[in-house]
Amino acid sequence: MAKLDNILSEFKKGLVERYGERLARLVCYGSVARGEAGPESDIDLALVLEGEVRPSREIDALVDLLADFNLRYGVLISILPIDRGTWENAAGPFWRNVRREGIEL
Repeated sequence: MAKLDNILSEFKKGLVERYGERLARLVCYGSVARGEAGPESDIDLALVLEGEVRPSREIDALVDLLADFNLRYGVLISILPIDRGTWENAAGPFWRNVRREGIEL
């Protein structure tokens, strides 16, 4: 897990450079957070931002960073941008599970 911790720490630094104080939280969820990840598992991350979030725009802005990590480390990072208000108030089962099992980075 140490290598994964280093990758996630470096990835978060890239997000801090991109978003600065807009970055409210970065939460790992899914198989990695549950300790069930296999060699082909992706890394699921909820990117919680201050202000308006348009997921497609945020993902487009991160394509180079995501591709760089894929090429350098052989990891696939799946990012799900969400605004802080929605993160805190979403009541659906998906978001409840993410908040319950997620690990804040």
